[in-house]
Amino acid sequence: MSLRHIAIAVGILKEPSRIEIFDTHKGARSDNLAGHRDMVDSMMKIQFTPSKVKLGNLYINYFISAGRDRQILLWKLYDGKAMHRVK
Repeated sequence: MSLRHIAIAVGILKEPSRIEIFDTHKGARSDNLAGHRDMVDSMMKIQFTPSKVKLGNLYINYFISAGRDRQILLWKLYDGKAMHRVK
């Protein structure tokens, strides 16, 4: 997820929610991150320094989300698209 992307949590209480990633340059949604069973409360992009990530790729970003389903999900993103999700 780069500076040209924006993340928006979509959903309501006690319903499955998702996070939509929009590409502001293209004016379109680039990915839809589904995984929370209840409303998403918090989201944050995480920056790891290359020394902290073995064989770190500077083009891969990490994004964390927390919801009322008591889950914290770590998303591995490349150019606004999900590569992997860890519960």
